[in-house]
Amino acid sequence: MKTVIIIFSFFCTLSINGQRLYKDKTTTLSAITEKGNTFTQDQKNSNVYWYKRYDNYGESIVQLTFEGNNLKKAIIIHLDPTQTLNRLKDVYAKTNNSEADTFDPPSNGYGKGIASNTPYYSGKAQFECKNNYSSKDYLFIIILLD
Repeated sequence: MKTVIIIFSFFCTLSINGQRLYKDKTTTLSAITEKGNTFTQDQKNSNVYWYKRYDNYGESIVQLTFEGNNLKKAIIIHLDPTQTLNRLKDVYAKTNNSEADTFDPPSNGYGKGIASNTPYYSGKAQFECKNNYSSKDYLFIIILLD
């Protein structure tokens, strides 16, 4: 019974603390592996990687786009439309006053802003959420700015 509780606690910890992304390709891919996830390289574009992400919002699919050894963009794809808005709200809650001024409210299912050192990325990035209800595209986009 004790072993089951320890294993359950381990998976809960993985789920709650989703891995952070980094500018460096090797560091980002290592962080994904350390959290128990497996990534695959896109067959058509060797600069693109995919993996399933598990965190406090559940399961999502992530597409990472690299340019050389640098991460340029990450797209977190959800099945639940509330997840993208909740992620943007998490980022906004951690911003300072000048960063908070960059945020557009998520009207009509779209919002964006610039923030640094968030739970999602270790540097400065533009965060966007897109909730297109007609096509069921629920995207949380991270565009690196540093």
